[in-house]
Amino acid sequence: MEEDVTRRLVYNYGPAYPNVLRYFDRNADGDGRCSDHRAVLRAEVLHGIRDEMAEKLGDVIFRRTDLGTAGNPGDTCLSACAAVMAKELRWNETKIQRELEEIRAVFPK
Repeated sequence: MEEDVTRRLVYNYGPAYPNVLRYFDRNADGDGRCSDHRAVLRAEVLHGIRDEMAEKLGDVIFRRTDLGTAGNPGDTCLSACAAVMAKELRWNETKIQRELEEIRAVFPK
């Protein structure tokens, strides 16, 4: 894991950052990021769901990570987070699309 990612985890989660790391899959494709241009890890999304009871995509984007704080993270990132949540929470395609629409409605076009 890159030093800047570890530093960000420590900054955002403090002494609880190892709780996030337990969801980091070293065998997964890529570096564990939700998308190429964002630092947030899939492990952070799983941590939000499993440890912080996130049930909606908005919970993850606006409250459990810093993805939404600087504006729209983009469709690639939103879709990647929704895919992690869908797998974990057993969302069907209709639920995924509804969650994505709710998030897209928050950001100005």
